[in-house]
Amino acid sequence: MVQVGVYSLSALALLGIGGSTACQLTPTRFRTNNLQNPLAIAGGTPVFSWALAFAESGGSEPPRNELGVDHHQTAYRLTCYNRNRDNESVLWDSGKLPSRETLQIEYNGQPLQSLQRVRWHVQVWDENDQECPSTEEDPWFETGLLGEDSWGKSEWIARYGPLPPSTGLCEMMAENDENQVPRFRASLSDIPKSIVQARAYISGLGYYHLHINGEKVGDSLLDPGWTTYSKRVLYSAYDVTSLLQLDGSNHYEQEHVVGVELGNGWWNPIPLLFFGQGINLRKSIVMHQRISSSRPMFRLRIVGFQADGTTVQLLDSKSGQSSPWLASGSPTTFNNIYLGEKYNALFEDLYRGWTTTNYTVVSSGEEVSTQQSTAKWQAVVKANVSGLGRLEAMELPPIRKQKWLPSTLVSTNLLQSGETVGIIDTGVNHAGSCQISVKEQGPEAFGTTIKLRYGELLTHDGSLNVYTSAAGGIKKQRNPKVPCQPDVAYQGDTLTLGAQAVQWTPSWSWHGFRYIEVTTPSSVRLEDVSIRCFTMRTDVDLVANFSSSDPWLSDLRQVVKNTYESNMMSLQSDCPHRERLGYGGDALGCGEVGLSIYDFSAFYRKRVLDYNDAQAQTPSGALDGFTETSPYVGIHDNGLGHQTGPIGWQAFQPEALLWLYKYYGDTRTLKESYNHTLAYIKLLDTSDQKLIEDGLGDWLAVDETDVAFTGRGFQFMSYLAFANITEILGMSPSVAKKYRQKAAELVHNINSRFLDGTGAYKVSKGQPLNRTTTQTGQSMALFHGFLSDDNSLRSKALHQLMTSARKASHLKGACRYRGQSKKPPGCQSAHGGPGPHITGGLFGVKWILMALADGGENDLAYDMVTTRSYPGIRWMTNNPFSNATTVWETFHFSEDSHNHPMFSSTEVWLLQTVAGIQPHPSARGMDHVLIKPNPPSQLHHASASFESPRGVTRVSWKRQLSHSGKPLGLNVTIPPNCKATVYIPAERSMSIKHNGIVLSNVSWVPHVLREDRGSFVVEIGSGRHIFQAMEGNQRAVELQ
Repeated sequence: MVQVGVYSLSALALLGIGGSTACQLTPTRFRTNNLQNPLAIAGGTPVFSWALAFAESGGSEPPRNELGVDHHQTAYRLTCYNRNRDNESVLWDSGKLPSRETLQIEYNGQPLQSLQRVRWHVQVWDENDQECPSTEEDPWFETGLLGEDSWGKSEWIARYGPLPPSTGLCEMMAENDENQVPRFRASLSDIPKSIVQARAYISGLGYYHLHINGEKVGDSLLDPGWTTYSKRVLYSAYDVTSLLQLDGSNHYEQEHVVGVELGNGWWNPIPLLFFGQGINLRKSIVMHQRISSSRPMFRLRIVGFQADGTTVQLLDSKSGQSSPWLASGSPTTFNNIYLGEKYNALFEDLYRGWTTTNYTVVSSGEEVSTQQSTAKWQAVVKANVSGLGRLEAMELPPIRKQKWLPSTLVSTNLLQSGETVGIIDTGVNHAGSCQISVKEQGPEAFGTTIKLRYGELLTHDGSLNVYTSAAGGIKKQRNPKVPCQPDVAYQGDTLTLGAQAVQWTPSWSWHGFRYIEVTTPSSVRLEDVSIRCFTMRTDVDLVANFSSSDPWLSDLRQVVKNTYESNMMSLQSDCPHRERLGYGGDALGCGEVGLSIYDFSAFYRKRVLDYNDAQAQTPSGALDGFTETSPYVGIHDNGLGHQTGPIGWQAFQPEALLWLYKYYGDTRTLKESYNHTLAYIKLLDTSDQKLIEDGLGDWLAVDETDVAFTGRGFQFMSYLAFANITEILGMSPSVAKKYRQKAAELVHNINSRFLDGTGAYKVSKGQPLNRTTTQTGQSMALFHGFLSDDNSLRSKALHQLMTSARKASHLKGACRYRGQSKKPPGCQSAHGGPGPHITGGLFGVKWILMALADGGENDLAYDMVTTRSYPGIRWMTNNPFSNATTVWETFHFSEDSHNHPMFSSTEVWLLQTVAGIQPHPSARGMDHVLIKPNPPSQLHHASASFESPRGVTRVSWKRQLSHSGKPLGLNVTIPPNCKATVYIPAERSMSIKHNGIVLSNVSWVPHVLREDRGSFVVEIGSGRHIFQAMEGNQRAVELQ
């Protein structure tokens, strides 16, 4: 393989390229524990990361006149300083260390303490041992509260004591005082004049809002993130300096008011019976974890920092006679993450200004004038926290509002009752909430209600379809086992009007919807009601862009993004309405989609820790396998025993660990998770083999694959992943050798059992003698290298996959309805068009597309992705029944979810094979990039960029339309401190130029089925590289 990325400076000068020896790099993109300047960290051993930018541009793009110069770091020095003192003291000085590493550098200095403020500085040296300039302010972090002792006298407090275990659904759904969202307030005064900064540390279960002096603190929604509460509860830290007016304008004796509101969230779920199978979320989440109380409660500590670095405790949450805290109710009379909220504006006057000093507090038992209508406030109680896990800083971006959506009134209907029903279209299926505003009405509207219901679809007669999004599949008839459970558990919100205009945004839930049904009473005109909706998600950064000569591929990416962003509420969920659960299979099947669009360094670290926390245990208390969902909610379909999930759902944890390593260089999570991973691997070693072969398989595929085959395939994946993990962690080579041998034996057994001499894996469901191939079966084998040692059989297996794809035409069943709502006209006869089509499921979509691309058959993959008929995502977006803006749960039109990321791995295919950017198999944090475009002949050009923690990789290619693949120009930019292996698509007879120089003796890798087509392979360093593939005397394509 030719290395072309490193030239001597004298050679570069001959080419007209600058030869300065001054360092061209500068450190940037500083992160502590994957976050920028965090106010609190989890644990006392943080890790530090930075990227390198070009000093001239401040980014990953080298100067325009510089080609092919490999700039990289050869050494660094990291110094941490204690900022709590006026004269900063050194906490750690690494000294100058020879290393190219810039990611996940572990702190190794003096022990860190709670409430410590630390500045850190990094010096780097380049390939010429020149120290590089620092052009940005130094990063910093604060430790927050490191352990229980740091919370001091603060307590978990609540409005009421624990709910009795016998509390039923009827009691929890009643609109009474006990079910109102509780509000708490306390006064804070006499802040010492020496205080210059202040921090608030808070956790509230299920969700909280913190207010100071009438202002909401922060812009987060639905905090804290959901965890297994018996193991971990997350808290957040806020800079409240300005809210307490500590900027010099504060009169230190003045009074401040601190207020807290609490929603139920996942902490206090109602006992709905899901799926008619006795799955009671309340029982699984609360009782299974042996938590004594699920009443909303919170814990708060506000700390002041003095100029000399010492700290002063300003306010704690506590109960008892000395407590400054009082509790009351609120206008929110009901809240549930599935069913929505009820808000009674009649109560607004009772609480208007409740977090300001102008508010008059009346305690319970005080006598008040009969003319005065005042909320009653009572002493708080100390919450029962038996069974609650440790408090830990939330090292994850919070959920935030993303964008406002347009709202269009599409129909109105006047009912005989006098009510008006309006249907509003927000234009896109999404997850979020709405702001409801109602103009002031006459006295006849006083106490009347406006009802909102949310849904993904309209029926063919224009009415709202609430069935696809009904919670837990509750959409048939009343369940006698659960009195008060609704017939249809639709998403809804209810607003009771008061005497004044009202503006209300539900705060304790979210909905998955495109359409809203608004029902107004006869006394309220629909035009007096304004509804503005917004999207929301965990606020991770977007890191990728893609464009091509086919505009629909950009439309496809938007559909995938709409879907993914609907399922990012502190964990990756299956759907934003019906279940909202963190299934391992969904994350394994399409997790790399998220990695291809967003910075998931913190998001997926949390997901792995979630699985570790929820891990099943043996009867003796030892760690066992992983649960089907995390947090665990009682679902364990086709598992391996002891409440574990099916093997494909458990396999997420080790695969996610490798993703964290390859994409982000994260070894910390691998170390912390090792014992958990080991327990799962031991379970695979000892499990009843029938259970391994009885999983859920390639979920919801059009053409089903034998679960015995996929079960063994998942076992192979897990063994191989574990072997890689042990090697990364530097463990004994014998461990990796053992599990690589086990993986090889599994492949041998799989091939002996399912593979014939024609390259066909006979794995379709049915009787053994009648079995045929499936796209999932062929592609799982190809993608995971089951035939890597036999090129002949590999070629045959690829041919079998191609044949299966082309035969997938005119398939029946494009519309299937089970009958709760009105079946659309034409449903029964709906079918697909001419092939080829994808017939795989949750896992198969990725394997099919990637196996075809890797085999050099991306033209076929392109046709399968872009087909306009069933089954396919493009058909979802343009069909006779309802045009999708998100990916459906099934390829066919149905009454199932219409917002499921399961089939969204087209995004991985676009970035990794059409554009050609992916981590090299040996990569740590994308330090080695694999550039391997396989341009479909249907495209004229494509370009993409991907920002890893080390910088931005860019690829663009184009060719002449009249020559399907020749000539081709490829432009590649590799960020500083990285290298790349580049596959340049070409024909064997072509020659290759790199930055104007013809290359000789370049390695050639042919396609599987065509020896004359393939790629030339070169190794390059960082910088900008222009490649041209030319045939004969043809002019190369120039890329700008």
